[in-house]
Amino acid sequence: MKSELYFDIKPKFPGRYPVLPLRDIVVFPYHIVPLFVGRQKSALVVEHALQTDKLVFLTAQRDLRIEDPTAEDIYPVGTVGIILRMMRDKESPDRMKILVQGICKARILGIFQSDPFYIVVLGNRESEKSERSKPETEAFILPVKEKLDKLISEQGATVRADIMVVIENLEDPEKLAHLVTANIGLEVSQAQEILEIGDPIQKLMRTGDILDGLIRQYGDFQ
Repeated sequence: MKSELYFDIKPKFPGRYPVLPLRDIVVFPYHIVPLFVGRQKSALVVEHALQTDKLVFLTAQRDLRIEDPTAEDIYPVGTVGIILRMMRDKESPDRMKILVQGICKARILGIFQSDPFYIVVLGNRESEKSERSKPETEAFILPVKEKLDKLISEQGATVRADIMVVIENLEDPEKLAHLVTANIGLEVSQAQEILEIGDPIQKLMRTGDILDGLIRQYGDFQ
């Protein structure tokens, strides 16, 4: 599996990338995620990527009910990802399951092509570098981990054990915020908000606020 990871790939910016709209998920940098592809245009995007550099722009739809999203129907900030694997549905060739890995955050600068699928020009959206010392950073990391533990132990939320092991050992505030966000069942709009925040500490603080809200919400239902 290690040979299939592409953490060191650096997409070119500005660059042209095919758009793979996602209905109900936000893909974060470094995360490896299985995706089901059922729309014909999305299948064409996957085919195009596999025939070129395997890179796609993964961005969420604002409204998951829209079958054929336009540029206005997707968020302008998303994640450049690489397709690691693809498996076709034997009964329906246009349906497939892919495994993608997020590489880095990017923003749409313009549209290069709209038919038969969107190809957009992307600019890099690298996160801001924190000037805080390690002790200062740890002071923001620990409360988020504690709130997640509380959400699981006291409120009954579920996070896979292997994910929790990674979370407990993470010291990077941005990666921690992304991993927590991706595993607590948030609405797309909230996950998108976390993705778009540039400052790692602000991102982590907002994740903590969301965890507080979930803890209160779970408590209200008990």
